[in-house]
Amino acid sequence: MKMSHVGIMVGDMDKAVEFYTHALGLKVVMGNTKVVEERETAIGRMCIAVFGEGFKGFNIAHLVTTDGIGVELFEMVDRQ
Repeated sequence: MKMSHVGIMVGDMDKAVEFYTHALGLKVVMGNTKVVEERETAIGRMCIAVFGEGFKGFNIAHLVTTDGIGVELFEMVDRQ
């Protein structure tokens, strides 16, 4: 079985992207992108299902390893 991707919660998106790209050599597929809580799209409904009601939004970035493993970085807006 081959791993497809992993998700990692980070405290500071900019520092995390810098670390994973410079120290580990990952490449950015999608840079820092804001996601807000909403029900109008399939992605919005999926995020509510994953993070629960009231998650208030998050930032996400997608990176990839040299052998094709995806790394999703998440930075929650409300870190409580």
